Amino acid sequence: MVSCEGFDVLDLGCGTGILGLLAARKARRVVAVDVNPKAVECTRFNAEANGLEAKVDVRLGSLFQPLKPGEAFNLILFNPPYLPGKPRNPSEAGWLDSGETALKFLREASRWLKPGGLVQLVYSSLGALSVRQIVEAAEASKLKLVEQKAFRSLFETFTIHVFALREGET
Repeated sequence: MVSCEGFDVLDLGCGTGILGLLAARKARRVVAVDVNPKAVECTRFNAEANGLEAKVDVRLGSLFQPLKPGEAFNLILFNPPYLPGKPRNPSEAGWLDSGETALKFLREASRWLKPGGLVQLVYSSLGALSVRQIVEAAEASKLKLVEQKAFRSLFETFTIHVFALREGET
């Protein structure tokens, strides 16, 4: 994970809150968002259990929808749903998707970044999108790839993409 000392961090699709809680240990503040009410409840519980509730603001909603006008972040974290399929309920929305959620995220992310801010997106080889499609979508949306790492597991490869705003973009 990108170092986030003193950062304002946005954790989209927070699930249990693990990434946001790790970030909150060093970040100035974390906004954690999930579309699933149970995930929001779980993240709140985990923030309290770890004494981080004062630094973690947990919100219910889809992608950037629950953010307030003018909010901006040094780091946006997103591990989008990637298994092919159409979700039938909020629980399934955490893992089933056609790739459209990641593409929508990439189209909108730059609007929420502070100058010098970064986006860290993790995606699986099992997903509908290729590494190339993700990079091309980001580059079409004012972002440039600054780092990429792949980790192979038993059945899939996870690629961590780190993007920044292209110079001259706001």
